[in-house]
Amino acid sequence: MTRKIYSLMPLLLTVVAFTLGNILNAQNVFWTEDFSTGTQYSVTLGAEGNDGTSDYFMRTDGTDIGKSYTGAVGFFFAGQDIDDSGWSGSASPSQLTWTGIDITGKSSIEFTGLFGEAFDTPGDIDDADYLYLEYRIDNGTWDTLIAFRNDGSQHNTNFWEDTDLDGIGDGMLISDGTLHSFTKTISGTGSLLDLRFSAAINSGDEDFAIDEFQLSAAGGGVNMNYLWNEEFAPDLSGVDTVNVTGPQAWEHANFGNDNNCSKMTGYAGGAVVNEDWILSPSMDLTNYDSLLMVFSEAINYGDSIDHFQEVYVSTDYNGDPAAANWTELTVTSRSSGSSWSFFEVDTIDLTGYTGNPNVTVGFKYTSSNVTAATWEIDYVHVLGHAFAVVPSVSLSKTSVSGLDYLEGNGPSDQDTITVAATDIIDSLMLTVPASFEISMNATTGYGDTVVIDDVAGVIASTDIYVRLKNGL
Repeated sequence: MTRKIYSLMPLLLTVVAFTLGNILNAQNVFWTEDFSTGTQYSVTLGAEGNDGTSDYFMRTDGTDIGKSYTGAVGFFFAGQDIDDSGWSGSASPSQLTWTGIDITGKSSIEFTGLFGEAFDTPGDIDDADYLYLEYRIDNGTWDTLIAFRNDGSQHNTNFWEDTDLDGIGDGMLISDGTLHSFTKTISGTGSLLDLRFSAAINSGDEDFAIDEFQLSAAGGGVNMNYLWNEEFAPDLSGVDTVNVTGPQAWEHANFGNDNNCSKMTGYAGGAVVNEDWILSPSMDLTNYDSLLMVFSEAINYGDSIDHFQEVYVSTDYNGDPAAANWTELTVTSRSSGSSWSFFEVDTIDLTGYTGNPNVTVGFKYTSSNVTAATWEIDYVHVLGHAFAVVPSVSLSKTSVSGLDYLEGNGPSDQDTITVAATDIIDSLMLTVPASFEISMNATTGYGDTVVIDDVAGVIASTDIYVRLKNGL
């Protein structure tokens, strides 16, 4: 029997309003793992290593792997075909564990992290594959915080969040080559928290990437996004370096385990007079109402931090530090001045500079013919809270028609809907009811969801295709 379908349910529309690198409750963050170093986690299953660009379980900046992930910030952790046997101990599943995170006095703890997988036609992920993040408090039982599985098919589909932890992915799709932000609440209180991430991906193009894990005390915070996130890897191309006086200059350094940093010293067989700057890119704060900064530093052979390693902010810098007006920032909990250990300084409130279209942060190093310290900066994070922007999404129609369908067979003919949007922060996700499937191609790639990336907040008119599934 042939059935003509003339008017069907509207599409269920969801705007994915997160920003890559999103920080929740930034002023309340008490623990972070951005994989800028490999010192916080332990490998408790499998082994860290690689066998070329297609088989690996390791920290990476993306230059030594074959997959590409939108939204990865500096170094991140990734895996592909992790039981390749090309390095000692490789296994699926493999696992990272973080232990002894101090949560004394904290309640309603929130976890935020980025998760993603790169899709390859026809699909990568099998029913046996998974990504799990678990937690336990004070050596209690492990509880699953977030899980990603495929849709229950035996082979070659995608990773979705498994929202009800039944082994079947039913939530947000992450197999689109983008790192997606997830926030979960950790139940319970105690003294010490452990986290562990487990991945089972054992063949071919199966992969994952994770980044920017954070724990914060929930409540009282605001959503903040990276305006400047500098890890000085693999070089200093992300900053402006200006040599004002002296033969030395800021340079890139790496002290093993991929611990990248910027480094400046005025010592060359003796103390030498220098003035050298590292300067952030210009930040447009026109639409921001709060701003925070934090950085990590090591200073050695220093006699007086206050006069030789200074941090400034300007609203009129245009390439010449001498021609700009600078305000020195008060920085507390700094390096001792006599150690190679990195210290994260206290968070600096830069809210007074919001509304300005050209804000620059400058790190000024000076040395004399008596004192020439070594100053190393591991990372700098500048975070801002933007005014709320409401996305605008338009559809050419809200129902579909003309889906000729033979009962028990299918799929049906497809109908075309045009979508456009403005003020999109990251991407637009369209989902359809259970009996339908959707694609950005008229003949292939059909599934429950499509994700359309924006360009500068805009999605130009884009055709999507909807049809009835096979076997109804």
